[in-house]
Amino acid sequence: MSTQPRRARPDRLSFALSPTVVLEQLVDGVRTTTLPRRGIEPKIGDPAQVPTVQPPQNLPVAALIDRAPRTATFYAVTTIDTRGRLADRSPLRVLGWPPLSRISIGTINGELIIVRRCDGPDTITGQGHVRLPARIRHLCRLEPGGRLLVAAFAPHGLLAVYTNSALDAMLRAYHQALRAESRIPR
Repeated sequence: MSTQPRRARPDRLSFALSPTVVLEQLVDGVRTTTLPRRGIEPKIGDPAQVPTVQPPQNLPVAALIDRAPRTATFYAVTTIDTRGRLADRSPLRVLGWPPLSRISIGTINGELIIVRRCDGPDTITGQGHVRLPARIRHLCRLEPGGRLLVAAFAPHGLLAVYTNSALDAMLRAYHQALRAESRIPR
């Protein structure tokens, strides 16, 4: 075994040296390492002569549209199961209708209107779901798995359920009115 001290290789840091010497070697290595920035060669000397990258000027900005006014209506899209239950219970929570509340369900032009009534013939299930009776499902031609738009009108204590065909008719009328106002070609 040799008693000669280990010599540090010039390309590696020697951990046999004190921590301060190692730190100085690291700092020297960082100071001497220069990386080119996006094709600009680094210059040493006067900082005023070092080129700087200017940020691009006049970037395009998207035009903002006016925010739609807030509405007191809460909307949810839900499915109907084989027993007529609506999957989403959030509209009932917005209205504050607890499970087993008595309700009355009626139809107007393919739209279901549900109101809370103490003498209503139907009830919200114990789990808090609206269950549409078979007579209503058959009248509106609702199939299991079908998607419905549910709108909770909190100020009026009213729940409206819209079928796809009712939504189609409303959207068609809305776009026809837009065309008439703005004279968009057909």
